[in-house]
Amino acid sequence: MSTQLISYVGLERCDFVYYLQKLLAGLNKNVLVIDNSESHDLIITIAKFTGDEVIQRKRTIFLKDREIAGPIEMFDYIIVYHGLNPDADIIAKSDEIICCLTYDKIMLEKIQFAVELAEIDKPCHIIWRDKTSGKISEKNEEARLKLTSKSHYITMLDPEDISMYVSLTHNGSQSLKKAKTEIAAAVSSVVCEITGAKPNDIKKIIKNM
Repeated sequence: MSTQLISYVGLERCDFVYYLQKLLAGLNKNVLVIDNSESHDLIITIAKFTGDEVIQRKRTIFLKDREIAGPIEMFDYIIVYHGLNPDADIIAKSDEIICCLTYDKIMLEKIQFAVELAEIDKPCHIIWRDKTSGKISEKNEEARLKLTSKSHYITMLDPEDISMYVSLTHNGSQSLKKAKTEIAAAVSSVVCEITGAKPNDIKKIIKNM
């Protein structure tokens, strides 16, 4: 299998990318994660005890603010965490695009600007986070953002979800083993779609985390 390129655009909450790489590594895949986001919350979280900008954890290498270059064939998957700082050239070359949206109007406007810069012209995995009511139409917002979905997930505002994110940022790691949140289910489903893995295989990986 040639190296697959995955781009993540939108809400800068690094847990989704963190869980994504962890499940891919659990499938015995070699993964490169590049944090090009505005906040760099992923690389700050991963490197909190070292301060390094290149970190290796088992099958995953994490980098900060890098272009895709060098011997990339050693990796099965490259994940570029664009967040609100998209690179349209990288996104155009991506095999899979994950677009993470939220219901906060101010943040959604920032994401809209990022989506426009990203020039996304192919179906993507759309993740909605922190739904609190039915007043906002996801369909209308996606149409306004000119997004088409390859898969679609809506997750409710969940204290456990927030708690796990906070734990990740404090500890530099987090397991999905005890998670029963919708975001954990969304990540698992996206991994199945991207890799062709069976849901039971993903459940076994999570159980052994």
